[in-house]
Amino acid sequence: KTLKPETSASWEFGFKQTVNDNITYSISYFKTSMENSIDYVYLWNKFENTESLGFGDYRGDTYVNIGKKINRGVEIAIHSKISDKLSVNGNLSLVSGKLEYNPASIDTSHTHGNHVQLFANGTFVNKDIETIGLVRRPNTATIGFTYKPVEKLSLGATIKYVGPRSDIYYNSGSGPFGALATKGVADYTLSDVIVRYSILKNLAAALRVENIFDVKYN
Repeated sequence: KTLKPETSASWEFGFKQTVNDNITYSISYFKTSMENSIDYVYLWNKFENTESLGFGDYRGDTYVNIGKKINRGVEIAIHSKISDKLSVNGNLSLVSGKLEYNPASIDTSHTHGNHVQLFANGTFVNKDIETIGLVRRPNTATIGFTYKPVEKLSLGATIKYVGPRSDIYYNSGSGPFGALATKGVADYTLSDVIVRYSILKNLAAALRVENIFDVKYN
């Protein structure tokens, strides 16, 4: 009952420009800030040093308002008509984020002044903490080609790159009860092709093959 609702504010600024009849591009920047971020935490005996805590010092688990989450990024897109038969589309998305934890935001009447340990990363919130990077938010880039040798036939190819990012796992060695930790996940590139043929005005047949190089990825 003591929790405050999370509140967020987002804004985005961008523009779209047509260079000529064949080239169009757009650029946008966005940012989202979330206040009163709610996290699941462990509570530990306030009379013991955090380095010497044991199972007997456990004082329960709960949810608390504990910080701020910031997410920002840039998106760029371009479309170019190379010729009457060939066009190219591309987009790039760059994202970043951070978490800010502030012990002053903790409701000590709820935690009874005990040590607060974040289940999200095992850190004890006894000072201002800033964690750079949010999990599962990779930078991405895509480029696609469309070729029409004749009016009814369309041949397409798309290449998508997903950059390295982090993911979470349970680390039993983080504090007496364990907590979540992060590990790196490798980047990968996928290639797709599609063939589309217009049979009638309102009827078309298409064949799409995804990941044509059989890339193994997570």
